[in-house]
Amino acid sequence: MQAARAASRGDLGAAPNRPGRERRAPSGLPSLLRTSPVSVVTKFILALAAALSWSAFSLWAAQYWFEELAGIAGWPVAMFVIAF
Repeated sequence: MQAARAASRGDLGAAPNRPGRERRAPSGLPSLLRTSPVSVVTKFILALAAALSWSAFSLWAAQYWFEELAGIAGWPVAMFVIAF
């Protein structure tokens, strides 16, 4: 009876301890790929630098199109069209 009440509340208790069911990296991967020597902070900084570099390049590449479009449709419309 208590087990049925616990199940109806969503409280199923702790999972049984089964040997060999621990979470781990797939054994087919080389050991170099299982763990990364690069910290999460370093990965974040690299990703941020790549994103900022891409954004700067995109702004540089779009400036001529922006100026031409702004001459036709106005600055606010050109900013909206290029941004979205």
